[in-house]
Amino acid sequence: MNSRIAFILLAVIIIGDVLTSLGSSLDWRYWNFGILIKIPIQIYLLFYCLKFIKTGFIIPVAVSMILLIIWLLNVTLFFNFPTLLLAKPLKDDSLEGIYTFIGSVTVFSRYIFFFVLSLIMYLYADDRVFAINVKKLFEYFMIVNSVCVIVGAVFKISLFSSYNPGNKFTDVELRFGYKGLLIGINEVTGVYFLGIAHFYREVLLYKRNGKIFVLLLIIVAAVLTGTKASVLAILLLTAYYFYKYFRKFFFLFFLPVLSVSIILLLTRYFYLITAFLSTVAQNDSIMFVITGGRSYRVALFFEYISNNWFLPSYILGQPQLYTETDMLDLYFFFGIGSILYLIIYAQLFFKFEKTNDRIPVFIMMLILASLSGHIIQSAVVPVFLILFLISSKDTYTSTPHVA
Repeated sequence: MNSRIAFILLAVIIIGDVLTSLGSSLDWRYWNFGILIKIPIQIYLLFYCLKFIKTGFIIPVAVSMILLIIWLLNVTLFFNFPTLLLAKPLKDDSLEGIYTFIGSVTVFSRYIFFFVLSLIMYLYADDRVFAINVKKLFEYFMIVNSVCVIVGAVFKISLFSSYNPGNKFTDVELRFGYKGLLIGINEVTGVYFLGIAHFYREVLLYKRNGKIFVLLLIIVAAVLTGTKASVLAILLLTAYYFYKYFRKFFFLFFLPVLSVSIILLLTRYFYLITAFLSTVAQNDSIMFVITGGRSYRVALFFEYISNNWFLPSYILGQPQLYTETDMLDLYFFFGIGSILYLIIYAQLFFKFEKTNDRIPVFIMMLILASLSGHIIQSAVVPVFLILFLISSKDTYTSTPHVA
C-alpha cells in the first residue's frame, strides 16, 4: 500500500457512506454499501498491520486484540451463560439493545474502526502531498454536504432530511433537520463538529482568511441539521476560539451578546421552559436534562444494573445494554476495558493533532459523545476524524504539485 492507495481507500469509504445514505433514503432493495466497502478494507488493513508489528503501531494493534478477547469473553458468557454473571437474565424488551451476536460483531468493528484506520496516519501523516490531498478531500466534502443541507432546508428536499428521508413515514415533516449526504443525524453532528473545528483552525491559526466564508457556510449548515448537539458544538468551539484568539472581542461582545440572547430566549419561551422544568422535577431526573430523550433508557438501565449486576458484571460490562450515549455504551460493551480503549483513543488523537488546541477540542468532542452518542461508536465518524487529524498540519505554506 502506498500513499495513493491509502488516499483512495479513504475516499472510497466516504463514497460508500454517501451511497448508503442515498440508498436508504430512496428505499433501494439493498442500500448498505458502507458495510460492503468497509469490511474488506478493515480486513485488508488488519492484515497489513502485521508488517508493522515491531513499530509504534503495535500499541493500537495490541489494544484491539485485548479488546477482542474481552469482547469474546463477554459475549460468550452473556449470550450462552447469562446466569453466571447476572442474578436475572435480560428478558425485558425495553432493555434490549445489542442482543444478537451479529449485532455485537458489527458494534465491535465500529469501535476498532478508528484504530484500524490509524495505520494510514502512522504511514502517511507526514507525507506532505498526501496531507494536502486529504485536506482537500475533507474540505470539499464539507462544502458539498453543507450546500446539500442548506438546499434541502430551503426547498424541503426529503432526500436530505434528517428525520424523514425520502418521505418514508409521512408527507408531514416529523421534525426539522437536514443531514445532507450522510446517514445518521448523530454521526452528522460529529462530522460537523470536526468540520467547524477544522475551519476555525485554518482561519485563526493558519490565517487562511479566504476560508471564512466556508466556515460560515458550515456553521449555517450545522444549525440546519436541527440537533441540539450541533448548536452546542458551535457554541463550544466558537467560545473557545474567540476566547483564545480575540480575547477583548470575547469579553466585550461575544459573551454579552450570548448572555442577552439566552435571556431573551428564556423570556420568549418562559412557559415552555417552566413546563419542561416541572416535568423534570416531577420525574426527579436531572438525567432528562443531560441526555435529552435518552434519559428514560439510561434510568431504566441504571435500575436494572442496581438490581441484577454483581462484581463480574461491573468488570466486564454487558453488551446488550445500549443507551446512545457513547461513554456509557463503551463501558457496557467493554467493561473496565473501556479505560484502555479511551487511553489509546486519546493517544492517537494527541499524537496526530499537531496544534495547541488539541486538548480543548478533544474534551469538547468527548462532551458531545457523552450527550449524543454515535461519535466514538460509529462507522461514519472515524474516517472524518482521520481526515481532521491529518489535516492539522499547516501544509499550504509552499504547495508542491498535488497528484
